[in-house]
Amino acid sequence: CLNTIGTTHVCFGNHECDVPHEALLKRISEFRGVWLNSNMPKITDNPLPEFDVVEVTGDLGHKRRVALLGLLCDYGHLYRPTAFKGLPKVGGIEPPMKAAQRICQKLNGTMPDAILALTHFDQPDDEEFARRGAEWGLTAILGGHD
Repeated sequence: CLNTIGTTHVCFGNHECDVPHEALLKRISEFRGVWLNSNMPKITDNPLPEFDVVEVTGDLGHKRRVALLGLLCDYGHLYRPTAFKGLPKVGGIEPPMKAAQRICQKLNGTMPDAILALTHFDQPDDEEFARRGAEWGLTAILGGHD
């Protein structure tokens, strides 16, 4: 479905662990866009990208470079013990604020025009993330949990 409608970027949410791990890996490999994974690096044998920088062109031909991050919440209560290969229960999800700060610092050296985070947090955490993220160069958030 995501391929059919032209979705270019996705990130993990807590319901991706509702299917067996092998089924999730199959879905990841079938997706023709970019599966962003900014804070759960050990979920796949071959790492998924922490971020992606895309060039967008406006109606008047102006080009902008936009960096995209994909951050999953680290709320332990959302995950079964075996979810995501057991990573949430053993600290395998890097705290999203820490991951975002680390990646934004890396991106600021490449000078994107904007940094957009796709997040899967509760709304209060998105709001806190927006406040703190502005200090690191985060431009906008597209929240997907609440």
